[in-house]
Amino acid sequence: MIYLLLSIACSTFIFVIFKWFGKFNVNNLQAIVANYFIAGTLGWLPLSGSVEHPESLLEWGVWPFAIGFLFITLFQLMAKITQDYGVNVVSVTVKMSFIIPILFGVWMHGERLSTFHIIGILLAILAVYSINKPENSSGNFEWKGPLILFVGSGVLDATMKIVESGVAKENHLATFTSSAFAVAGILGVLYLLYSIYIQKKTTWDAKSWLWGIVLGIPNYGSIFFLLKALGGDFPSAILYPINNVGIVAISAVIARLFFAEYFTKWRIIGLVTAAFAILSLLN
Repeated sequence: MIYLLLSIACSTFIFVIFKWFGKFNVNNLQAIVANYFIAGTLGWLPLSGSVEHPESLLEWGVWPFAIGFLFITLFQLMAKITQDYGVNVVSVTVKMSFIIPILFGVWMHGERLSTFHIIGILLAILAVYSINKPENSSGNFEWKGPLILFVGSGVLDATMKIVESGVAKENHLATFTSSAFAVAGILGVLYLLYSIYIQKKTTWDAKSWLWGIVLGIPNYGSIFFLLKALGGDFPSAILYPINNVGIVAISAVIARLFFAEYFTKWRIIGLVTAAFAILSLLN
């Protein structure tokens, strides 16, 4: 249970840091690039110094690059949407996207869904709609970003299930995760070099790199502690929903208490619906 609580705490802190990015004028991309180098470095610490059967690492193919690309693009989008629309929108959009890997499991692995699971999926979709719905039609809410984030986060979770089940050996999961972090960092640096020296759109910002170091620690912790929790007493089908609804609930409270994010009637409906969705999926 302690690892699950630590994973929830780290994931929630990521959204808080994204909110601070906007307040302190942090360059999102540069901070995120630095974050992945830190997370990638920390990812090697639990390893024993040698990798068993290193030749099997060649079987990974393009998967570390694909996941690394998703890491950095989705993280960049999360930071932007957090600053534009608040912690609640991002936390619910990302965490309710677990319905996508559930559907993927039904399609690819023939997993069966109960009536409660189907109800939970429908409620989850309603929750995402409600939490992201502007209070009135004259609002300037843009659906494109949250929709891409919702689908992308779900695809990332489904991709990680593919990796866990058939691409990387069980004793190589930490190595694979660290490699994907490193790929995200390298891709980010390449884009930064292009943006700074070719497009001349930005300049190096030391402050943003320092913030990236701060972000990298909870980012690594959110994954490391979740992996540790998966080895505990909770099956993954129960642990993931508990983890996600915990992050959504705590993020909503923090957003209200510390960032004065207003709870519109639609956001309240969305949070309540999300809770019922989780309860249905646990049955």
